[in-house]
Amino acid sequence: MEKAIFSVDSGTGSMISVSPKDGSRFWETAEPVLEEPYGKSRRGTAFLVRYQTSDTYYIINEIGDLVLAELTASGYTEIGRTNAIEPSNSTNTGVTRSVVWSHPAFAKKTLLVRNDEKIIAVDLDVMSY
Repeated sequence: MEKAIFSVDSGTGSMISVSPKDGSRFWETAEPVLEEPYGKSRRGTAFLVRYQTSDTYYIINEIGDLVLAELTASGYTEIGRTNAIEPSNSTNTGVTRSVVWSHPAFAKKTLLVRNDEKIIAVDLDVMSY
């Protein structure tokens, strides 16, 4: 299995996968980051957290979506998505839009995500359902 580094390209706002050897790009997708209503008219932000040693990642994007996805050198596969929290912080980029710009935290099978007004807890324990 080929190794890869995953991030968000600050120029395009798309999620990318690059080679750790030489930085060459394996793939690029706007799907987890640049969703409506903003689309390609702005740059996107996302926080990626790998689940243990798997290819599964929790992604919190700037519109407050929690995305569960598989990330590999060969591609992006979205497993599921839900809006976890509403954006409340306004950007200072010349375009007024609300964003979630805080990294999620994890404790005892719980995801904690916040905006500027509240913190929410998302139960990640499969045995709870």
